[in-house]
Amino acid sequence: MLAFPLYFDAIPSHLLRMMVELENYRQSEPGNPNLIVYALINNGFFEGRQCTLAADMVSNWCIRCGFRFGMAVGHGAGEMFHNLKQVPLGKGPLKNLGKAMTRLSTAILTRSSAESLFIQPNFPRMLWRLSATHFFWHRKAKQNGLRPKDLRKQPFQ
Repeated sequence: MLAFPLYFDAIPSHLLRMMVELENYRQSEPGNPNLIVYALINNGFFEGRQCTLAADMVSNWCIRCGFRFGMAVGHGAGEMFHNLKQVPLGKGPLKNLGKAMTRLSTAILTRSSAESLFIQPNFPRMLWRLSATHFFWHRKAKQNGLRPKDLRKQPFQ
């Protein structure tokens, strides 16, 4: 199981380094061809489909290494989860995530492959954007000595 945040529609560098090392090891030491790789990808955009390219990268890496790609779950609005600790998985805004995790766990337990899922929370996008701006981005800016208007500045102007 690979679990990672999405960086610029791709795999983060520290995970990529591990994948390269594992690929090099596989070339020198052939192992179990029945290894199945599953991926859980978190991104800060609302739409889970932003994770599609990263899931394709993992799938292609599996082919290159002789592993079997099980499936990926890519979910959006990752920064929202911190504020949903009291919401049960599979309920309210986490309804889609609960269904996806059930499908992922079933695939893992049965050692099978399934179609990858790219989901977002069951929550209006507009309200997500407003709450993410106010409760996450503005708060982070303040913690770093910035004001909300500093977040809207264009670089190098």
